Amino acid sequence: MTSLTSDQLVKVKEKFCLNLVNNMDLDTLIEIVHEQLMQGYDDWDEVEFKEEVVSYYGEDPTQYNNIVNTVTDTPYSSYGDYVTTNPEVNTDYGVGK
Repeated sequence: MTSLTSDQLVKVKEKFCLNLVNNMDLDTLIEIVHEQLMQGYDDWDEVEFKEEVVSYYGEDPTQYNNIVNTVTDTPYSSYGDYVTTNPEVNTDYGVGK
Protein backbone atom coordinates (compact mmCIF):
# COMPACT_ATOMS: atom_id res chain seq x y z
CA MET A 1 0.00 0.00 0.00
CA THR A 2 1.21 3.47 -0.89
CA SER A 3 1.90 5.92 1.89
CA LEU A 4 -0.14 9.12 1.63
CA THR A 5 1.24 12.59 2.04
CA SER A 6 -0.36 14.63 4.82
CA ASP A 7 -2.28 16.65 2.17
CA GLN A 8 -3.56 13.47 0.52
CA LEU A 9 -4.64 12.06 3.90
CA VAL A 10 -6.61 15.23 4.60
CA LYS A 11 -8.34 14.88 1.22
CA VAL A 12 -9.15 11.20 1.86
CA LYS A 13 -10.61 12.12 5.26
CA GLU A 14 -12.66 14.92 3.67
CA LYS A 15 -14.08 12.56 1.04
CA PHE A 16 -14.90 9.92 3.63
CA CYS A 17 -16.64 12.47 5.86
CA LEU A 18 -18.62 13.74 2.89
CA ASN A 19 -19.67 10.16 2.11
CA LEU A 20 -20.79 9.68 5.73
CA VAL A 21 -22.80 12.89 5.72
CA ASN A 22 -24.39 12.15 2.36
CA ASN A 23 -25.63 8.80 3.68
CA MET A 24 -27.10 10.14 6.95
CA ASP A 25 -30.73 10.96 7.50
CA LEU A 26 -31.74 14.36 8.86
CA ASP A 27 -32.33 13.10 12.41
CA THR A 28 -28.81 11.67 12.59
CA LEU A 29 -27.31 14.92 11.28
CA ILE A 30 -29.27 16.94 13.83
CA GLU A 31 -28.16 14.63 16.64
CA ILE A 32 -24.49 14.91 15.67
CA VAL A 33 -24.61 18.70 15.35
CA HIS A 34 -26.42 18.95 18.69
CA GLU A 35 -23.80 16.79 20.42
CA GLN A 36 -20.94 18.78 18.88
CA LEU A 37 -22.49 22.10 19.91
CA MET A 38 -23.08 20.84 23.45
CA GLN A 39 -19.47 19.68 23.69
CA GLY A 40 -18.28 23.03 22.39
CA TYR A 41 -20.27 24.93 25.01
CA ASP A 42 -19.54 22.50 27.83
CA ASP A 43 -16.83 24.61 29.49
CA TRP A 44 -18.53 27.98 29.04
CA ASP A 45 -19.84 29.69 32.16
CA GLU A 46 -23.24 31.38 32.29
CA VAL A 47 -21.92 34.86 31.41
CA GLU A 48 -19.95 33.66 28.39
CA PHE A 49 -22.85 31.56 27.15
CA LYS A 50 -25.38 34.37 27.57
CA GLU A 51 -23.10 36.69 25.56
CA GLU A 52 -22.93 34.07 22.79
CA VAL A 53 -26.69 33.59 22.64
CA VAL A 54 -27.45 37.31 22.76
CA SER A 55 -24.86 37.93 20.04
CA TYR A 56 -26.40 35.18 17.87
CA TYR A 57 -29.82 36.81 18.12
CA GLY A 58 -28.59 40.26 17.10
CA GLU A 59 -27.78 41.62 20.56
CA ASP A 60 -31.37 41.09 21.70
CA PRO A 61 -31.53 39.27 25.08
CA THR A 62 -35.19 38.29 24.57
CA GLN A 63 -34.41 34.89 23.05
CA TYR A 64 -31.90 34.06 25.79
CA ASN A 65 -34.50 34.95 28.42
CA ASN A 66 -37.10 32.84 26.62
CA ILE A 67 -34.75 29.85 26.57
CA VAL A 68 -33.94 30.32 30.26
CA ASN A 69 -37.66 30.44 31.02
CA THR A 70 -38.24 27.12 29.26
CA VAL A 71 -35.68 25.55 31.59
CA THR A 72 -36.74 27.24 34.81
CA ASP A 73 -40.51 27.05 34.18
CA THR A 74 -40.77 23.46 32.84
CA PRO A 75 -39.43 20.07 33.92
CA TYR A 76 -37.28 19.35 30.81
CA SER A 77 -34.09 17.57 31.73
CA SER A 78 -32.72 17.15 28.21
CA TYR A 79 -33.25 17.97 24.56
CA GLY A 80 -34.90 14.56 24.16
CA ASP A 81 -37.48 15.41 26.83
CA TYR A 82 -38.18 18.72 25.11
CA VAL A 83 -38.68 17.11 21.69
CA THR A 84 -40.90 14.29 22.93
CA THR A 85 -43.17 16.70 24.82
CA ASN A 86 -43.20 19.33 22.04
CA PRO A 87 -44.12 17.59 18.76
CA GLU A 88 -43.94 20.85 16.79
CA VAL A 89 -40.16 20.75 17.34
CA ASN A 90 -39.91 17.53 15.34
CA THR A 91 -41.15 19.16 12.15
CA ASP A 92 -39.68 22.65 12.32
CA TYR A 93 -35.97 22.79 11.52
CA GLY A 94 -35.81 26.58 11.24
CA VAL A 95 -32.78 28.39 12.59
CA GLY A 96 -32.63 31.61 14.51
CA LYS A 97 -36.31 32.15 15.14
